[in-house]
Amino acid sequence: MTQMRQALAGLALVIVALAGLAFGVESCAAGKAGKGTDAAHVFQGVANAHADEARTKDAQIDALQTARDKAEQDVAGVRQELGRLRGALASKVVPPAPSPSEPVPIPVVPDGRDDLLKAQDLMIAKQDALIGTLKAENGALVEARDHWRAAFEAERNRALAQEAATKAWKDAVVASKWRGRIEGFTAGVALGYVARGQR
Repeated sequence: MTQMRQALAGLALVIVALAGLAFGVESCAAGKAGKGTDAAHVFQGVANAHADEARTKDAQIDALQTARDKAEQDVAGVRQELGRLRGALASKVVPPAPSPSEPVPIPVVPDGRDDLLKAQDLMIAKQDALIGTLKAENGALVEARDHWRAAFEAERNRALAQEAATKAWKDAVVASKWRGRIEGFTAGVALGYVARGQR
C-alpha cells in the first residue's frame, strides 16, 4: 500500500507541475498578447496623428498651388507688358541729329525707357513672389510626404504588433486547453482515488 501511495504522490506532483507549467505559459502568453495589443493601439494613434498632419499639409498644398498659379499669371502679364514696352521703344523714331552749324534746341521727348525699367522691376518682384510660392509649396510637399511615410511606418508597426498579439492570444488559448486537460485529468484521478477509498 505504501508503494501505491508513493506512486500516487509522485503522479500528483507531476500533475501539479504540469498544471503549474500550463498556467505559467498561459499567463505569460496572455501578458504578451496584452502588451502587443497595447502597442498596436499606440502605433494606431501615431499613424492617425501623422495622417492628420499629412492631410493638413495636403490642404496647404492645394492653397499654395492656387497661389503659384496666380503668381505665374502675374509673371506672364508683366512679361507681356515688357514685350509691349520693348516693341514700342524699338519702333520710336529718333529725331535726326542737328547739324553742327545750327544750334537748335532738341526737345526732350519721353521715350518709354522709364516705363521699361519700372516694368522690369515689377517683373523681378513678381518672379521673386513666384519663387517664394514655389519654395513654400515644395516645403509643404516634403512635409506631407514625410508625414505620410511616418503614418505608413506606424501603421506597419501596428500591424506587426497586432500580429504578435494575435499569435500570443492563440498561444494562451492552447495553453489554456492544456491546463484544462490537466485539471480534468487531475480531477478524474482524485475522484477515482476517493471512489476507490470508499469501497
